[in-house]
Order: sequence, then C-alpha cells, then structure tokens
Amino acid sequence: MHCMDPQLYDAAVKGNIEPFKDTAIEFDSIVTPSKNTILHINIMCRNISSMETASTKFVEDILDRCPSLLLQVNVNAETPLHVAAKCGHSDMVEFLIKSTAKTQDEELESGIGAAKRMLRMTNNEGNTALHEAVHYKYGCGENFNQRRSRFHLFF
Repeated sequence: MHCMDPQLYDAAVKGNIEPFKDTAIEFDSIVTPSKNTILHINIMCRNISSMETASTKFVEDILDRCPSLLLQVNVNAETPLHVAAKCGHSDMVEFLIKSTAKTQDEELESGIGAAKRMLRMTNNEGNTALHEAVHYKYGCGENFNQRRSRFHLFF
C-alpha cells in the first residue's frame, strides 16, 4: 500500500485523470490513511448541487484500468457503492452497478457475480449500500431495487 500523495488526492477530488496516467503505482494500492481509494475520494467529493453536470468519466477511466477498485473497502468496510449511496449520488450508484457487468463474466465460476457480491457487501455497521441509501433518505434506493430484480438477488 502507498499513502496517497497530495497531488493524486487533489486530482481524485477534481476528477482529473491526467496525473494517474503517469503513475507506475497500481491504483488499488493508492489509499489514504483511512484506506479510501481514488474512487472513494472522487465519489465523496462530488458536488450534489451540480449532479446534472457531474461526470462519471473519471470513475469510468479508473475502472477501465483497475476494475478491482469496485469491491475495495476503506477502513469502515465501505465500497465505493456504499459511499455513492450514502452521499445520494444516484447516477453514480447506477453507473457502479452497471460497471460490474464488465467483471461479472470473470466471477461466474464462483457462483456469485460481482454485482451480487457488491450489493450484498456490508460495512462495519452491518449495512449494505441499499441500507445506507435508505438510512440517509436518498432516492437511489430505487436503483438498487431495479437492479436486484434484474440480477435476481435475494437479500
């Protein structure tokens, strides 16, 4: 693990992919002292008031290079999906769930797809991302219910 340097942290906050193109360090090893990845940071720092213009492009670019970040947890055992749900970023919730389609084929042998696993993961408080969305009273809970029926998930 490498502690995230201030320049990379700032780039993650701003959704600037350029500094990450030049780093030789694996993205999943770049974390803050709280084990937040560049995805956690970017998602936490999105401005809710500009949701219409907030882009998922940074997250998409990072996941293209390191799809394992979808399931990487911070010190609170929160995935990026937990953070998106907790912050009320329904567009990001939907994007992260759709992003599992890229990794799902690799997971079929284990009998549980990446989408199911991500939706079922609990944080240190025992909450799934759906619980977080409901607890914080954000409308992105409906995205979870739509995805749950599509993936035939049973909680």
